Amino acid sequence: MSNHRVVGFLFFIILIPFSLLAEKIAVVDFKGIGVDASLVEAAITLLRGDISSYKNIEVIEKEQMEKMLGKVVKCENKESAAEIGFKLGAEKVVYGTISKLGEKYVISANVVKVISHNIVFSDRVTATNAEDLDIASKRLAKSIATGKKVEKTGEIGKITEEETKEPRRKKSFYTVGGKFGMGMPLWNTYGGASALMGGSVLYWYETPKFIVEASMGECFTPFTGSLGEYDTTGSDTSVHAVEATLAQLSILYLFSKEDFCPYAGGGIGMKYLGVYRETGYFADYAETGFGMALNLNAGLVGFRTYDFRILLDVQYSLNMANVGKEFGGPHHSIGISFGFTYRKQMGGGGCGGGGCGGGGCL
Repeated sequence: MSNHRVVGFLFFIILIPFSLLAEKIAVVDFKGIGVDASLVEAAITLLRGDISSYKNIEVIEKEQMEKMLGKVVKCENKESAAEIGFKLGAEKVVYGTISKLGEKYVISANVVKVISHNIVFSDRVTATNAEDLDIASKRLAKSIATGKKVEKTGEIGKITEEETKEPRRKKSFYTVGGKFGMGMPLWNTYGGASALMGGSVLYWYETPKFIVEASMGECFTPFTGSLGEYDTTGSDTSVHAVEATLAQLSILYLFSKEDFCPYAGGGIGMKYLGVYRETGYFADYAETGFGMALNLNAGLVGFRTYDFRILLDVQYSLNMANVGKEFGGPHHSIGISFGFTYRKQMGGGGCGGGGCGGGGCL
C-alpha cells in the first residue's frame, strides 16, 4: 500500500511542471466584412499581442503559423479552426470577423477547443471608431484569457467609447457623496458611551492609483446605562458622547482597476469631542475638548466604472482631544459605514473610504 502512495506522489510531482505550462493558442486571421484589409490586419496584430501579455497563455506567432501552414488562413467554422489548431499543435484557436456598421467596428471572436471541436467562448466588442480598436482589443483579449464576458471586464482606462458616449476617464477627477454608519468606542475611552452613530460629507479627488479624500461630519450616542434617561428622579445616569469632525484629509491606495475595488489608507484631521452626563432629561455635567485625530481605513467600492458608487468602509480612529480631567484622552474607536458617491459626468468616482468609518464619524 505504501508503494502505491509513493508512486502516486511521484506521479503528482512529475505532473506539476506540466500544469504550470502556458496554454498554447493560435489566433488566425479574422474575416473582414466591409473593412479595409490593412485595418483588419492591424486589429488582429493588436489582439495577438494583447492575448500574449497574459502569462498563462502562449500565442503562436504569425510567422510560425505561416511556416507550418504555408499561409494563415481564415476560418469560417469551428471544424476548420480545430483542424488548423491540430496542425499547429495548439490547444485552442481563436477566429472571427471584423465588421463595419456605419462608423462602428464590431469584432466578433470564437474560441474553439481543438481536442473537442467545441466553441468554449464566444463574444464581441464594439468600437465607435478605428482609434477605439486598441481599447476594444484589450477588452476582448482579457475576455478570451479569463473566459469572462466583455461587459464584465471593464477597467479604468479600458472603457470603450461605445459603452459611454461621454469622454472616458482622464488622469484625475473629483466626486462627492456621503456616508453613514456606526462605531464602537474601545477601552471605555468615550466616557462609557457604548456606540457612535452618524454620517459625513465626502469630497474625493481620484487618480488611477490613489484617492485623496476630504470629509467632515459628526457622530453621537443617545445614551448608555439602563433606563436612567427616562427616570426623572435622577437615580440613574446616562452618558452622551458627541464627536464632530471639523476637517479630515485621507490618502487611500487602490488595489485594482476593477469595478469592485478594495482599498486601504489613512489620514489626519481635527475633531471636537464632548462627553455629557445626564440625570433625568437634562445634562448636568459636560466636558469638551478639541484635538488632532488619526485614522486607518480599509474597504471596498462597487461600480467604479459607473457615475455612481456604493461604498463599504471600516476604520480605526484615534482622537487625541483632552476632554477634561475625568475623561482625558486619547480616545479609540472602530466602526463600519456605508455610503455612495456620484459624479454627473462619466469618469468620476473613486475607490476610497471615509464617512462614519473613514471621514468624520469615528
